[in-house]
Amino acid sequence: MSDDLVWYACYGSNLCYERFVCYLEGGKAPGAQRKQKGARDASEPSDERAVFINHQLYFSQHSINWQKGGVAFLDPRRDESINTWGRVYLITREQFEDVFRQENNKPDLAIDWEALLADGKQTVGEGWYNHIIKTGELEEHPILTFTNATNMNERGINPPSDNYLQCIIDGLRETYNIGKDGVKKYFRDVRGVKDKIKPQKITMMWQRAVDAEEN
Repeated sequence: MSDDLVWYACYGSNLCYERFVCYLEGGKAPGAQRKQKGARDASEPSDERAVFINHQLYFSQHSINWQKGGVAFLDPRRDESINTWGRVYLITREQFEDVFRQENNKPDLAIDWEALLADGKQTVGEGWYNHIIKTGELEEHPILTFTNATNMNERGINPPSDNYLQCIIDGLRETYNIGKDGVKKYFRDVRGVKDKIKPQKITMMWQRAVDAEEN
């Protein structure tokens, strides 16, 4: 049913389609360490788009799945002056819940859908990605993403591993018509990348994504 559909907005490694479908079909993404279980419904998204998210991107935690590097989060506070580049996938509520459970590594998490859609946000449990946010609507379906409930300034910063950042850049290349200068500019003010990862490395990863597309 159409009212069962939501847009899942991603901004980290799930920008890369091959990475995201591991949460639906099961399997291990290139560069990752952990195999995902998959969703109860393994169907592919029925649509996907580029989207801007009005929350600040940053990198935190130490992910065993990504060589103990930091992973992407959004500051839960909305800021209309910020446009984090995202990608939305049109999936069912059940699929969204299964992705949410796998991202938090907690198979029993349950979303109160009525409360979430009424309030525009919901914190569930204590996982890394325990805070769901409704960022808007697209074609009458809610746009939902998740991050940590704690404000960015209260959390430790950790740069991403090369594999994780490459996955994000691959996803940006898939979603946006962006050149190497645009990629460098995008990460220039992102905590966890600025002053941590040299622009030359970002350029190299962008070129690697270009070469992969051409081959």
